Amino acid sequence: MKYKKLNVQTLDLTDLFKILTNQARLEILVLLKDSCSTLNEMIEKLSMDKSTIYRHLRYLKNRSLIISYEKDGVERYDLSCKLVYDLIESGIQILSNLKNIKSYSYNNLKIFSNEIKNIEEINVDKFIDLCGEVCPVPDVTARKEIKKLKKGQVLLVIVDYPLSKERIPKIIESDGNEILAIVDDSLSTKIYIRRN
Repeated sequence: MKYKKLNVQTLDLTDLFKILTNQARLEILVLLKDSCSTLNEMIEKLSMDKSTIYRHLRYLKNRSLIISYEKDGVERYDLSCKLVYDLIESGIQILSNLKNIKSYSYNNLKIFSNEIKNIEEINVDKFIDLCGEVCPVPDVTARKEIKKLKKGQVLLVIVDYPLSKERIPKIIESDGNEILAIVDDSLSTKIYIRRN
């Protein structure tokens, strides 16, 4: 495995926050939190073209927020350290507190879906409405909220950001939890998740 180096620019705190003001860069950093990826893997998962992703990868690498290495002739990218993701998660928590976003618990909320049998037996223990939020807020918040539940409890996540409805199920399942149902309507997507 061969690490690739670039001319790294020194950063101060204001530079760091400026880097995180770009939506594309945030999406790339959140994607890399779950696994190191190649450029082609990112193209499949993000709604961005190759040149845009590559430009942002070089930008992030030049500023030491990500690293890359070559394995079997393919360049792979990863976060330079976990603190990069922690910073994003902390920012989301600050915004949640400022906006007074809260989670609400409900009992016996039921949905009916062709994918689920005996849906009437599933009780929603907690629900979070993340409509109006863009990546990485829904992904990070859903992951954080499911961790707060006890084994077997159900979380209902409501999102209207298209990438989140695809990414949340993958993130949740990669953490070992179970997607019970995904219900789409014209305004939002409802994702029912059981903590395992």
